[in-house]
Amino acid sequence: MPSQKKVRVGFGKVDITPPLPFPMGGMADRDGRLANRVRDPLFARALAFSDGKTTAVMISADLLLFVMVLRDAIEQRLRDQGVAFDGLMLTATHSHSAVGGFWDAPSAKLFLGEYDQKLFDGLVTNIAAAGKAAVDDLAAADLRFGETETSYLNYNRRHKEGAIDRTLGVLHVKRRRRDIRVVFFGAHPVVVGVRDYHAASADYPGELIKSIEAEGDHGMFVVGPVGGVNAFFPEGPMDTDVHLALLTRLMREAVDEAAANARPVKSDDVAFAVGQTKINITTPKLLPQRLGWLDTLALPLRLWARKFGRGGLRDGAATRVPVLRVGELIFTGYPADLGASVGLKTKQLITEAGLTPVVVASQTDDYVGYVHMPLEYELLEKQDKAALWMNIYENAMGFGGRQTGVHLLAAFDRALVEVQ
Repeated sequence: MPSQKKVRVGFGKVDITPPLPFPMGGMADRDGRLANRVRDPLFARALAFSDGKTTAVMISADLLLFVMVLRDAIEQRLRDQGVAFDGLMLTATHSHSAVGGFWDAPSAKLFLGEYDQKLFDGLVTNIAAAGKAAVDDLAAADLRFGETETSYLNYNRRHKEGAIDRTLGVLHVKRRRRDIRVVFFGAHPVVVGVRDYHAASADYPGELIKSIEAEGDHGMFVVGPVGGVNAFFPEGPMDTDVHLALLTRLMREAVDEAAANARPVKSDDVAFAVGQTKINITTPKLLPQRLGWLDTLALPLRLWARKFGRGGLRDGAATRVPVLRVGELIFTGYPADLGASVGLKTKQLITEAGLTPVVVASQTDDYVGYVHMPLEYELLEKQDKAALWMNIYENAMGFGGRQTGVHLLAAFDRALVEVQ
């Protein structure tokens, strides 16, 4: 007979905004992009789940991405502080107006600015503090989970017929202490970055969570598949505040609808596992196979992309796909700007296993570039030049080749079997 004991859940939140000015992540800038003001602070928010035997921590931080060296340092800091946990999953909200300067690699400077050891150490300290606070806050909880299908909040920027996950999910953690509401949705947070270039911001995820916190609950955002996916109108002719207010209102309507659809979930135990696969940096193809002759002509650009990848990623090293099970719920994430085609296949595997997919996150634990399923690379937008160039850009950033999504899915599947 399964235990009827409730899972305990804890929450932690820590400001991770460095002192001004600081290097920013999210936009390619050869001269470096510095924050000269803070539009809204950046945070790390953490959830801890425990059944008394297994404790797992999931942290969402307002960063562009995570890399393994940062993840490992945070895990070590938690262990040095005596925090007892069995699994750790880190994910970035992927704000393009967040802090950079934490990746000491030649190619990272273009998108994250100059490396700063003090900034790196500060992120380690503060993100770990959020995780510790969540473990210290553990309390008995009832869980409810709901979803809704949105119709207007995101779109595939690679191809109008490309894969898209329009599901928005809400996990409601009910406790005697403050409730916790966690929102899951996939779309690039670039609203502030394209309008207010030097302003630090958590972008639309930050605005959405502020609206939840204003109602008295803790809030947290976990980004879903963002590869090839934008929130609507990131470069539309609107003022930054107007755009964010509009997007927040529309998203809150979806959040409230998902909450209305929520049902109680069985959550009497916790399990955590990690699947691993190696990523070998290749010379990426930019175009569909039928246009291979053009790829041959573009060889100098492809070689540059390979050199860029090897200037930042750990060629031949293992990367990871964490899987957290809380009762019937599955939380997982991939070390990539994850394409919806991979995310949707992951959800299918979870459902076929008789479990409930809560989130398939992007930007989790490590970074290996943009990752799609092989068929997505055969789509090429012809009439929309912006989409065409976005397609080529993301293909160039597919550093591990077009089978990377397949390999990562296999790693996920191994971990899913283990947590069952």
